[in-house]
Amino acid sequence: MIGIAARQADRVMLAVGADPKRVAWGIETARSAAAEAGRDPDSLRFGAYVNVVCCDDPRVGRELGRASTGLFARFSVMYGEISGPADEQQTEVFRNIHDRYDMTAHGREGGQQTTALADEFIDGYAIVGSPEHCAARLEALLDLGIEKFAVAGPNFLAPSAPGREAAGRFTEDVLPRLRG
Repeated sequence: MIGIAARQADRVMLAVGADPKRVAWGIETARSAAAEAGRDPDSLRFGAYVNVVCCDDPRVGRELGRASTGLFARFSVMYGEISGPADEQQTEVFRNIHDRYDMTAHGREGGQQTTALADEFIDGYAIVGSPEHCAARLEALLDLGIEKFAVAGPNFLAPSAPGREAAGRFTEDVLPRLRG
């Protein structure tokens, strides 16, 4: 899909998580596909779908972002093969997501796919933490060339008090820290 977008579109929106290695891979994949199609790779613009939960308690933050992280991670293994770089631990999680994914619980807490998400995976694939941590992780993606973000936050738990607080902290404490 990245290659198709790079051959046809002005902007490629990556859905590969917030791990800089995976985002860099997506950008390079798009740039190579554009060049192979005779397009100037420098003409491409990039965006990314990222899961961000601004919460000082990592345990609470991970739970708030678990369902949406599983939903987006599924796209990297939807057809059984992992798209993009993955270390041994990530590979195991991606395979478990693929094997356990329950479409009746798509994007919802409690689906079998959410049990596949190790804390370390969530910490790398998503962005969960303090305002400083969230802003630094987003800045690292900006440095790679990401110009637009589609942010998924606390998902269906957003009506809860912790979900509302995390969403508010993202808007009030993270966004102002990002360069304009």
